[in-house]
Amino acid sequence: MSYLLRFRLHTDAPSKIKKRYEKVYEDIVIREKVTLYLNYWIWKLEGDEIGKLSDRQLLDRCEGGIGGDSNKTDRQIRFHNEMERMSCGRTFGEITLLSIPSDDGTETWTPEELKQFGEAFSEMLNDQIGTSGAIDFYVALFYV
Repeated sequence: MSYLLRFRLHTDAPSKIKKRYEKVYEDIVIREKVTLYLNYWIWKLEGDEIGKLSDRQLLDRCEGGIGGDSNKTDRQIRFHNEMERMSCGRTFGEITLLSIPSDDGTETWTPEELKQFGEAFSEMLNDQIGTSGAIDFYVALFYV
């Protein structure tokens, strides 16, 4: 079973925070500096001892993400912003991650685990835009 982790800025955020979020959002969606944000997220995960060692490594995939590199035996969390990346207006403003279980079914994600990973990602986003509590985050079941 896969889940989406969805992040967006509060609609009532001040304009200076909106501008900072737009910069981070663009960096991630167009993948210019995505590794910088992933490394910071991994650092937060390590500091809070969230997940396993294999969960806290850069994923070598074009869309970017974290997790073990073996699709067969490792679970992963990958960016899932294709619709926004391809949209010329990028009007959605939402950063989306997709949890992916291992192909052999031995490594799966629980909503509770994803909540911890998502909270750490949300903290990273808040740190990057220089505020706290401005990011809305939720976990949603993803139907393939």
